[in-house]
Amino acid sequence: MITSFKELNDFLINHLSDINIKKPLPGLRVYLGNGYPNNNPDYFENVISKACKTFENYFNSDDTIYLLIVEYKYKKRRIHANNYIFKQITGLKKENVTYSKIKNLYSNDKDDVFNRALLKTKVQNINYRNIFKAISYTDFPLGMPESRKEIHFINIDKKVALHMHDDRGMDIFTI
Repeated sequence: MITSFKELNDFLINHLSDINIKKPLPGLRVYLGNGYPNNNPDYFENVISKACKTFENYFNSDDTIYLLIVEYKYKKRRIHANNYIFKQITGLKKENVTYSKIKNLYSNDKDDVFNRALLKTKVQNINYRNIFKAISYTDFPLGMPESRKEIHFINIDKKVALHMHDDRGMDIFTI
C-alpha cells in the first residue's frame, strides 16, 4: 500500500482538527517499567509483555495502520531501508515507504530537523513484539537490537494512536 504524508495529514486533520500534534500528546500514559532493571532478567520480558498486551487491547491483526518512524537528523543521517524496524514488517517493499524531512517539529531551533518514514500496512504484517523489545532496550544496549527512533502506530480503523517511548512507558490517545 503506497501512502503519503498528505494522506496521513488529511487523516489527522479530519480527526484531530483541534489538537496540535507535538510532544507531549494528550492521552493515556501506560507505565511499563521503572527504568531500573537492576540486573533482573525478567525486567525486560515484563516490559515487553505489558507493551504487547496494551497494543493488543487497541489493535487487532486485521486493522489497517500507519506506521510513522521519526528520527532526529544529525548531519547526513537518514532512515535506511534496511533498518531493524523495517525488517519486522512482512512483505514490505521499498516503494511502499514514503520519506520526508521535517523542520521545527518540536521547537523553532534551526537544529530541530527530523527524518520521517511512513507506511500503511495491516497489523498482522508487523512483528510489534520485536519492535517493542528494541525500544525497551534503547537505554540499555545489552547486545540486543535497539531503536532510537520514535515509532508511532496509528490505527486507521479504530482512530487510536500508540507510541512507546522507552522501557518505562507508552502513550495512547484517541483520534
